[in-house]
Amino acid sequence: MHDAEYLNRLASRVGSFLENTFAAMHFEGPALDPAYLGRLSLMPVCTHRSHTDYFILGSFLHRIGVHNIRYAAGDNLTGLPLIGPRFLSWGAFPVSRTRAMNRTYVRTLCEQVVAMLNDGGNVIVFPEGGRSYKGNMMEIKYGLIGASIVAQWRNPEREHAFFPLTISYERLPEVRYFETLEKGRAIRKANGYLLNRIRGNMLYFGADLMACTEFILANKSRKKHGEVFIDYREPVRVSDIVDLKECYSAKARDDFSAFRRAMQVAGNHLFEEFMRLYRLLPIHICAAATGGDRSCPRAAVIDRAGTIVARARDQKRNTKSLDTLTEEQIVDKGTEQLAALRAVTSRRNTIVVRRPSIVSYHAASIAPE
Repeated sequence: MHDAEYLNRLASRVGSFLENTFAAMHFEGPALDPAYLGRLSLMPVCTHRSHTDYFILGSFLHRIGVHNIRYAAGDNLTGLPLIGPRFLSWGAFPVSRTRAMNRTYVRTLCEQVVAMLNDGGNVIVFPEGGRSYKGNMMEIKYGLIGASIVAQWRNPEREHAFFPLTISYERLPEVRYFETLEKGRAIRKANGYLLNRIRGNMLYFGADLMACTEFILANKSRKKHGEVFIDYREPVRVSDIVDLKECYSAKARDDFSAFRRAMQVAGNHLFEEFMRLYRLLPIHICAAATGGDRSCPRAAVIDRAGTIVARARDQKRNTKSLDTLTEEQIVDKGTEQLAALRAVTSRRNTIVVRRPSIVSYHAASIAPE
């Protein structure tokens, strides 16, 4: 691990990079006591939409006094040239997406995370199991969050806690490349010739490489990527979510199997937290209000937007960025945000969809009726 001076310099550089890249960064949540955080074995758990999540979270956690940070990162990030090795040196460890359904692999990985937690590490986990390429909130994968449960069981004298956070982007850096990435992923998974697998890897890793390159160049040119909203709750102790003694299955072959029910309870709790925390922005409302049409009158989008916002409030979603805006302002701002991604154009009071995949991606943030 690096010394404190190096980490402070690194955090400063990352913070400056993010400030130069995004128009603004908003952090919304309760005041946190660094001394209390230091007593916890912390597992920050966050929604996952972008590779940038790692750097935003790392910078934020360092700023509030959380150190010894480790990152559970997909091999599509740690495998990137130049970026991957540097990220590994900062505390990341690779998670193989292709082996995520292999129980032996997951059990071994979780034992590694238990060891990190017991060694004083604070392990960032994205429990949806990877980035949401469709824009929806995905089901929680129990594997890595189970490490915190097992660590609490084995070390009852130390408090283990989940720290729920969500990140919403006005302009997601990778969103224009997700189609190419998914195409490459499909080719990688399919059985076929070696050349096809190579082609799949080129598309899969190449899409992320192109997105990262564009993101870095935007920083150099001072081209802003819109605003970012980080919303969080106070850390919640494992023991406050599940009764470990009650959930423990003595007949199970190991601790991970013994706490399967506890992992489900914790996963359901975190999913509900994510749904309440994740900030809905004008881009999400406007995208959903197009109704999947390729061309839609602005007046109709405004009318639908009002209904969608009202339903979101009834569902206790995070509408802080919408509450001070009228329906017309929400649609105008959302149209502007989609247009910045070249997803729509607006002319003669009509919104025309140019990139349906990007529009549907943002619409997916809205919970179904």
